[in-house]
Amino acid sequence: MAGLNQLLESKTLAHMNPVKKRQAWTTAAAAVTYLRTRLTEICEAGDQACNAAATSALPDADKLKQLNAIKDRVNSDAAGASRAAVAKIVGVVQELLDVVDSGNDAANWLAAHGFNIAEPLPPSPITEERLR
Repeated sequence: MAGLNQLLESKTLAHMNPVKKRQAWTTAAAAVTYLRTRLTEICEAGDQACNAAATSALPDADKLKQLNAIKDRVNSDAAGASRAAVAKIVGVVQELLDVVDSGNDAANWLAAHGFNIAEPLPPSPITEERLR
């Protein structure tokens, strides 16, 4: 959202219709709100699944497989939700840049202004040492 704020307050959009600015902000804010809600749901479900796996009577090797599968699923779900929110925000930034006919690409504009929208590396597997 910082990138969007920076753009909305920039000289580039100084003469843009305030209603369009407000609509852009509302769209991006809704994407962030939905992302927060979705990440909370994903975390809660992952936490419950991890607790069930950790307290099961399975041997440690099987628990470890289950926990890594849960971690991978949770991370995949979270990454998908994050990608969708970032895409929505990048789309809003692009619409704003297009309205003022800046000729800029939203991803490049964001990168040039210090915002990293690249996906992070997935976390490493859970090891037996971490299981204890």
